[in-house]
Amino acid sequence: MSSLKPPEAQAVGDAELQQDFKSAMRRLAATVCIIATADEEGWHGMTATSVTSVSMDPPSVLVCVNTTTSLHKVLHSGTRFCVNLLRASQESYAGTFSSSKIRGADRFTENAWKANDDEDGLPYLMDAQANLFCDIDHMVPYGTHTIFIGRVNSIRIGELVSPLLYADGQYLATRRVPNFPVETLFLHRWSPRAFTAEPIPEVQLMTLLEAARWAPSCFNSQPWRFLYARRDTPHWEKFVGLLTPDNQVWAKNASALIVVVSNTLMKNPATPSSASTDDEWVPSYTHSFDAGAAWAQLGLQSTLSGLRAHGIIGIDMARTRAELNVPDNYRIEAAIAIGRQAPIETLEDGLQKKEHPSVREPISVIALEGGFPSA
Repeated sequence: MSSLKPPEAQAVGDAELQQDFKSAMRRLAATVCIIATADEEGWHGMTATSVTSVSMDPPSVLVCVNTTTSLHKVLHSGTRFCVNLLRASQESYAGTFSSSKIRGADRFTENAWKANDDEDGLPYLMDAQANLFCDIDHMVPYGTHTIFIGRVNSIRIGELVSPLLYADGQYLATRRVPNFPVETLFLHRWSPRAFTAEPIPEVQLMTLLEAARWAPSCFNSQPWRFLYARRDTPHWEKFVGLLTPDNQVWAKNASALIVVVSNTLMKNPATPSSASTDDEWVPSYTHSFDAGAAWAQLGLQSTLSGLRAHGIIGIDMARTRAELNVPDNYRIEAAIAIGRQAPIETLEDGLQKKEHPSVREPISVIALEGGFPSA
C-alpha cells in the first residue's frame, strides 16, 4: 500500500503540477472566439479559446466557461449562444470582450454586431470567419468550469480562412498571407507595443545577440554594436529616458532595451590584416545595410524564443551619443525594445488601435525585373 503525503506536501505538489499544466497549455495554440448570447437583460459575450467540435452528427461544439464569469450564469439558465470565430485582424474585439474594464452591452458598441432573425435576437459578429448558432444540449460541471455542449442549428461562413490564434499568452499573427510559400516564422514576426514588464535573464538576451552576431557584412567588417540595458538593472532608467516620451509610455514595460549603432569606417580590405594600422581605416558604404541584417536576425530569433522585438527610431540622438559614449565615427541607427507580449488591453486606447501585424506591399510592387520602368 502506498504511503500518503502529508497535507502540506500534497499542496506543494498540486501547486507545482498546476504550474506545469499552465506552462504546457501555453504551448497549445487555439483559435480565438467570442461567445455571445442574449436574455431579457440584453446581450452578453466573452472571449474564449476553450472551444472545440464534439460531433458531426449531430453537429455540435463544446465551450468551457469559468463559473466565476458573468456569462456563466446566463448560459447556465439554458439559453442559446453563438460562437464567433475571429479573423486574425480582429484582435481588438478579443481585447474588448476579455477586458475587465468593459462589461455587458458596452462590449457590443461596434456596428459590426447584428441580431439574428430568430425571436431571441442572438448577437453575431457579421465579418467573423464563421458564426455557429447553437442550442445548449448538455451541461457538465467540472472543476472550476462548466462544459456547455451546444447543438449547432445554423451556420454563417466567411470567405477567408485566416484565424486569430492565441498561444503562450499572446495573439499570433496569421492574417499575413504570402504571395509565395515562405516559412511561417517570417509571417509571425511583428512589432507589438504591449509588454509584460518582466525581467529577462541575461543568457536569454545573449542568445538573441548571438543570432545577430552571425549576420553577413561587407568584407566581414561587422560594423554593428549593441548597447543594452536589462530591466531591473542600474542602466535601465537611463535607457528608457533616451526614448521620446511617446515611446517611453509603452517601451518602459519591455524586458530589455538595445541601442544599435554602426561603424561608418572599416579596415581597408586592400591592406593585409598583418600590416593594418589605425591610419588604414576607410569609409564603409554598407555599415547601415549590414547593421540592418543583424537587427533582422535578432528580431527573428526573438520570435523563435517566444519574445517580441520592436524597432524604435524615436530616440534623443544627441543625448544617446553623449550618455552612452558613442564615438563620432559610429552612426546611431535605432533602439530596440524586447520582451514578452502582453494583452492588448494593457495599452492606452490610442495605442490599442495600432496593435496588430501590418501588411506588406505585394511582390509586384517591390520586385522589378529589369529595373524601374522608363519614364
